Amino acid sequence: MLQLKYLNIALLALSTLSMSGVYAGSLQSMTDEQLSATTGQALMSLTYIAPTDVTNLESQRAGGDKNMGFYKLGLEANIEINANIKKLQLGCGGTNGVGGCDIDIDNFSLSGIVDETSDTKANRESRVASDATLTNPFLQFAIKNPNQASTREIKGIRLSAENALAMLTFGTENTNTPNGINAMSGYMKIAAQGCNASMAATNPAGCAGIATVNGRNMSKADTGKNMTGRVNVDLLGIGIRNYEASNYNVTLDKTTAPFSTNETVVYGNRLTSVPVTGTAYIQPMNFSQKGLSIVIKEAILGADLNMSKDITGTIQGLQADLSMNESLGYVHKVKVNSPFSLSLQNDTVYWPGMAAPALKGWWMAFDDPVDVGKLTPSNSLDVPNSVLADAMGPQGCSDGNASGINCALYKHYNEGGAMAYCSGLSCLGGSLAIGTVNLPNTKVPFALDPIKLAGQDFVPNCYGSLKFC
Repeated sequence: MLQLKYLNIALLALSTLSMSGVYAGSLQSMTDEQLSATTGQALMSLTYIAPTDVTNLESQRAGGDKNMGFYKLGLEANIEINANIKKLQLGCGGTNGVGGCDIDIDNFSLSGIVDETSDTKANRESRVASDATLTNPFLQFAIKNPNQASTREIKGIRLSAENALAMLTFGTENTNTPNGINAMSGYMKIAAQGCNASMAATNPAGCAGIATVNGRNMSKADTGKNMTGRVNVDLLGIGIRNYEASNYNVTLDKTTAPFSTNETVVYGNRLTSVPVTGTAYIQPMNFSQKGLSIVIKEAILGADLNMSKDITGTIQGLQADLSMNESLGYVHKVKVNSPFSLSLQNDTVYWPGMAAPALKGWWMAFDDPVDVGKLTPSNSLDVPNSVLADAMGPQGCSDGNASGINCALYKHYNEGGAMAYCSGLSCLGGSLAIGTVNLPNTKVPFALDPIKLAGQDFVPNCYGSLKFC
């Protein structure tokens, strides 16, 4: 044992002398100018933002803390990760009240971005083999009174990265039952998906989604209005008369409604839904009715004249103000290519570089707008009665901006249309082709119920047949 000890000492001394000789021969002295011109990169970095710094958003925020500093410990590296969390619950009870959690997500998965939605063995292996990439991750502290040791206080801590390239999925599958995100506290912008009426008609795939609009019948009970018009009756010198039909049952054919969505900001504590607004461009709707009973008012000696007409036509140009209070449980897939952070603070804190202040409690933030995919409803939609009432339009056309089926029928007299003039038996039967009823300036509310979203299917981050692992 003693011999080994002396041998170790000898080897250590020899290696020290050898290394000294090597470095002595290779090291070179540098001037101050050369040293100042030399740069390098450390694995770890530490930065500080003082309360008076122009980049300190908290001190500039209305009502913000004017004496808050921020220390950031950063790792100059890329971290790749693939992870599954069965139940992610943060801030349950506590500062934001009992009976709920700040963040409550079932079956949370983090992986690289893959576009496969078909649940096959190959697609599962593709996702499982992918990794989310966190570029320059860091830990940041919000310190109140940073320059006073006696009153210094930690107000918050944030785990973030300069950029996150990842796909986040929630829940087990995209179904008609919400699952995955039960509650979320944080900030997220859902990117707008825009299109206009022209694109909706020529390239609807470029819109945010396409709703299928069911066909239905339209009656006075739906619209609250009679069908009305004017006609010049060449029968016993009757002349110009108004007519109406109250007992109509017009068939509206099935159509589609491509729609655009506005940018939506998700912001608040313990949110369970997100408001989505936009514009639906309802495509032309053909309508028809066999044997419509029309009454020409005071046609013969003050008595009404009944006639039967087959009517056909098309409604086009109808737009709707789309609104939907979508449950977060229907959002299952978020692709991220932006800064992303998870923080905890005991009061509102405006962290440096963030898009909005973080509220008290646990907070998840996506700085840049995220694309949640197409919002195409998987179920067909019914035309609401408010749309039908607007399509029927006002009685007559006294208003120069009026439109609708009634206005089109009224204008037929002035424009020499198919119903402008009738004589003899033609007044009693035949067909009435109303033509195209344009509603270019019409917008009606079109509220959608929370719906399963067609663009939110995803492949589980698991091998085998498990929905979640």
